[in-house]
Amino acid sequence: MANKILLRGTVAVAVLGTTLLAPVTASATTAYETLNEVWTNNRDGQAIFKPHGEHLYACDWALDGDTIVAYAKAGGKVVAKAVDTNGYPDPCGHDNFSLPEGTPVEIKVCHKEDGYCTDWKKVQDA
Repeated sequence: MANKILLRGTVAVAVLGTTLLAPVTASATTAYETLNEVWTNNRDGQAIFKPHGEHLYACDWALDGDTIVAYAKAGGKVVAKAVDTNGYPDPCGHDNFSLPEGTPVEIKVCHKEDGYCTDWKKVQDA
């Protein structure tokens, strides 16, 4: 049993060490974002794009009564908008829209009360 615990601890340290020693590369995606999402600056709001079926979500993760708005843009025009006014843990706001396969898409998220919006971020094509 002690050997199993030691082995697990060694693997965890090895993985952690690999993560910490990995080379740093420049990226528009922060450490807590994936390819198809973007967060507000204080991480209380999130926009998520699902390319299969073209779904846009606006998620408010704070219990502050504020509004989170997500936008999707294609061809230089806003093609979808999702709004979440009910806050966590209620469901995210959702917009189901349609684009031709392979259409480049960008998203951004805004915190309405703060007036803060992220820059547009390129996500997976539709």
